[in-house]
Parts: sequence; structure tokens; C-alpha cells
Amino acid sequence: MAYLFTKATTGTTIFRSHVRPLNKILPKTVPEARNGMDSQKFLETIGRGCEKLSAKIPDWETLFTMSSSDMKHKHSIPTPQRKWVLSWTEKYRQDIDPYFIRPSRKGQKKK
Repeated sequence: MAYLFTKATTGTTIFRSHVRPLNKILPKTVPEARNGMDSQKFLETIGRGCEKLSAKIPDWETLFTMSSSDMKHKHSIPTPQRKWVLSWTEKYRQDIDPYFIRPSRKGQKKK
């Protein structure tokens, strides 16, 4: 079933199958580094083992332009770290400086 979108100004009809999502069209922006931040410091700050990725992600531009697919296939970065890095790069684009969040201990036995 094709959904129809009609532009009110021109009266033309656009089928939903012909509309591309904006996240596929717009290039990712590389924000300016703030507070002396570089790729290594960024990865150390967000934690969860991401500091080990500094050899695979050498510079600031690579950090902010890599896709999940690039991280998976070219650099063999595990899924949890991939998701964590991508979520923090998006937060940084939205002017939220990285900070350390301790991983949840939910499901772990108390010692």
C-alpha cells in the first residue's frame, strides 16, 4: 500500500516510496573541538572501554564522520562500543560535553 503526500501549494502528489529520509541525504557535521577536546580525550572521557579505540579512530574528523557500518566492517569495533560512541558523538553535536557514566551493575551479583 503506497501512502500519498500532497503538497498544498502545487497540488502535486508524492508517493511515500519516493521520499528519502533526511539522515541519508544530509552529511554529518564535524563540530569544533571544545575545551581542549581531541579524539583520544573524547574516547577516554566517555569510558566503557572506548579508550582502547584510539588507535582505530586516530583523529577528530574520523570520529565524527564514521558510520556504524564503517566501524563494524573496517575497524571491527564491537556493537556496544559502536552504539556508545555514536550516541556520544551525536550528543556532542548538540552541545553536550562528554562525561563519564558508570555502567549499570544491574544483573550482577553483589560481593
